[in-house]
Amino acid sequence: MTQTLDYYNRNAEAFFQTTAYVDMAPLYERFIKHVTPRGHILDAGCGSGRDSKAFKEMGFRVSAFDASSERHNHFSDGKSITKAGRLSPSNAPSFINIG
Repeated sequence: MTQTLDYYNRNAEAFFQTTAYVDMAPLYERFIKHVTPRGHILDAGCGSGRDSKAFKEMGFRVSAFDASSERHNHFSDGKSITKAGRLSPSNAPSFINIG
């Protein structure tokens, strides 16, 4: 996992630039029909926050996190997304089962 985190930390800006503004609407439509209206979505590996922001704007509650500390600096809208910090077994929310 360290190699993966190192990769994302080194390439955070490039990853943000190539993914933050991709139109994901067709995929969102397929996904949200399975979520309770105004339900709660967990965006694990939220990256730029693109998906979290879109789901929040659609009226869903969103919890988002990313293991890459550098990607937290590239959230697409810091006012819409709460930066949860780096997730580890010691600070994982109780609804995430790490094991």
